Amino acid sequence: MTTTAPISEALEVAKRTRDAVSETKSAVEQFATAIDEIEPLESVPTLETPTTVGDGGLSVASTARRVVDGPNQIDRIRESFVVAFGSEDGAVNDDQLVETVERVFGPMVSKQLAPTTSDEYTAETERVLHAAVERRRTQLDAVTHAVDVETTSLTETLEAIDPIVEWLESATEPSPLTLEFETLFERHETVSAHRSECDAILSNRQDVLHGTNSFDGRIGLAHRPFVESLYEDCSVRYPVLSCITCLSEACLEYERTMRDQLTRRV
Repeated sequence: MTTTAPISEALEVAKRTRDAVSETKSAVEQFATAIDEIEPLESVPTLETPTTVGDGGLSVASTARRVVDGPNQIDRIRESFVVAFGSEDGAVNDDQLVETVERVFGPMVSKQLAPTTSDEYTAETERVLHAAVERRRTQLDAVTHAVDVETTSLTETLEAIDPIVEWLESATEPSPLTLEFETLFERHETVSAHRSECDAILSNRQDVLHGTNSFDGRIGLAHRPFVESLYEDCSVRYPVLSCITCLSEACLEYERTMRDQLTRRV
């Protein structure tokens, strides 16, 4: 019996993935808002007291630069990251922090926020953080788009094959031996058309798999490797291919049965 269970399972995986990506997006935006409120270390000019020179005049006030930094700026950023991405109880040790930062934003940001790094939050650190946040936004947008493309493909496939599956199930009775010639011929033509539909569905699926997902033209994500990774832990790695292949074989077997009966009646 042909089953569409692998496609239904794939749809559930796609839904869970999209939900997880949405949660990560929210965390990224929460972190971005937090770091926008933290000013980096900055240097500002300060006027020194004018000094008397030998002729009794005053020297032109010289300028120096004083460093202004809020307390524990880097610590505040680390804490903001933990709040956005850490565990529910906020208990994250140093190793976990470094590992999670690297997973979310990459090694450059991980190095900037590592507990062993300087506590000075400089303009360069700010630039690195904002660039990483924007890059992560783009990546998440591309993954969201890829999941949406996959969900649409799975849904359309399911809608297309459901009537074929239902027809095959209903066509098992009565036995072909009891059918009139006209009914046999009609069923032969119908199942032949269904088999052609399976070929068309499979062709459309291949077009999707060979595509590249992008968001605003900023990033390319090849769809085939994406879905291979997506279904890595599923019972069926290629749900559409598996279902369509089984359905097409079932149609072919039924078509042969009808043809055999038609030949005997001639």
